[in-house]
Amino acid sequence: MKQKKASGTIFAATLITNLLILSIAAPALAQEPATDASQREIRREATLQDREERQETRRVEAENRIRAHIGAMLRRFNAAIDWLEKISERIESRIAKLKEDGVNTSEAEGYLNEAKTEIAEAKSAVSSLSEAAEEALSAESLREAFQRVRELVQTARESIKDAHAALIKAVRSLKPGINRGGETETP
Repeated sequence: MKQKKASGTIFAATLITNLLILSIAAPALAQEPATDASQREIRREATLQDREERQETRRVEAENRIRAHIGAMLRRFNAAIDWLEKISERIESRIAKLKEDGVNTSEAEGYLNEAKTEIAEAKSAVSSLSEAAEEALSAESLREAFQRVRELVQTARESIKDAHAALIKAVRSLKPGINRGGETETP
């Protein structure tokens, strides 16, 4: 009988302990799935919000870098155009002096006119470059929107190079001995 009482007492104590544990843990266990789902949803929303904030920050930083790059590019293009205009004015004055001396300057004048045309084309491309860049920056996709900007940059670069080449040709055609009918000066 003692054995039955002892086993019954142990069984009762175990049962009561299990019931106490379950009564305490049952509400927590019942709420866990709902809490986990809501916590996951909260974490998901926080993650999405963080991602959107990072994307917005990256876009603003990219726009600032692009504006700075375009500003530097415009300064370089404008400096090159100003330099080419000064050189063309100097060549034009040299052509006028040589014409007074009776030198054939038609070839140099043709190259100078070609250079002036290229300079005007470069000016046009550079002036519309900043407007096109601002339009592209306001677009949703920066990569696709900058196609026109790339084209304008390429046009300006090629026009500046072509104007420079034409001015070089103009200077070469004005060098002594080329258009002076064989007269050379000996120092």
